[in-house]
This record gives sequence, C-alpha cells and structure tokens, in this order.
Amino acid sequence: MVNSQVNRRRYKDTKTRLFLHWTHQRLGRTRGCYDLDCPGFVQTCSDFIIGSPIKPVSEYGTNQFYITITIYKDIQSGNWWVKLQDKDLGYWPSSIITSSGATLTTLTWGGEILNSNLGGHHTATKMGSGRFPGDKFGKSSFFRNLALIDESNALRNPPNLAPLITSPSCYDLQVQKDTKSKFGTYFFYGGPGRSDKCP
Repeated sequence: MVNSQVNRRRYKDTKTRLFLHWTHQRLGRTRGCYDLDCPGFVQTCSDFIIGSPIKPVSEYGTNQFYITITIYKDIQSGNWWVKLQDKDLGYWPSSIITSSGATLTTLTWGGEILNSNLGGHHTATKMGSGRFPGDKFGKSSFFRNLALIDESNALRNPPNLAPLITSPSCYDLQVQKDTKSKFGTYFFYGGPGRSDKCP
C-alpha cells in the first residue's frame, strides 16, 4: 500500500505524509510493517525520505497540488516498484511475494479512517479535506487519472470500479470519468467524521 496519511500516534504530529505499508502471509502467520521499519521495501532513490511530510499540500479553496504514484511489476525480476512523480522510489522484492507468478487481482484507491467508537460515538477524524465530495474541486479531496498497467505494460482505465462506502453519513465518494480532460477516471471523496448526521 502506498498513500498519504495523518497519523498522530506514529509520527507525533498532524502533517500529511507519504507512507508505505505491506503485509505478507506465510504458513498462517502475517508479517509486515510501515515505511522502512523492517526489511521488505528496498529504497533506491534518496531524493525522498519515506514517511516524511509531503510538501506542499493543497489548501482549501486555493492552491491544489498533486503527487503521482505508480506501482508496477518488473516482469524480469518479479519486483514490485513504486514510482513517485517520475522517479523510481524503490521496490518490494519478489522474495516477499508468495508465488513467482503472482499477479495483481485487486486495486484500491481511497481513504480510510480508524474508528474505535470510543464512548459509543463515531470518530471526529476528517477524511481528506474534511469536506464531502459534492463540494468538488478545490474543496473536496480527490484521486485523478486512475489506471492500471496491463501485461503489455500499457496504461488502461480500471474496468470495474466498485465504490465501497462503509459510513455514508460520515464520509462519501463520487466516481466520475472524463477521458477528454486531464482528470481521466477520478473521484472526489471525504467527509467530516462525527457530526449531527454521523453520531
């Protein structure tokens, strides 16, 4: 998994950071870790520190900034590479993938919130900008140019997008396709967390 997050418990601040996370199941045991906390992901580019704050970040109603993340499998080595902007950041070695012929069967994009239901209430943690997707560009968070890389190394639009919204009164998602614009297949997402409509 590669995404951005705010994680006060882990980083002791509220900055938006790029993070990596992986898990591996073998012989009934699950192992894995964040960033470079354990052997697994091999960083090859020193231009960016994994787990460091993303700068600049978008501002509500004004400047919008983008990062481009690509994950692809090197057919010869079997390694799964992560590209940030136009640079290879590093890879997960084929040795941590359970079978040499492993292929990707599911892609996911989106936001996730940890909700412990403390005191019987939903968390007040915001997802994205804290705005619902109906607020659109400049206000709602979004992913754009969703694509997958096929066996011939060509970019393809995701064929079967299936939105999953577990708490629609707290967070929401709107998927759209516009192949004529710079957004391609995209979605706005997010929400404020606990509110009158999300107790």
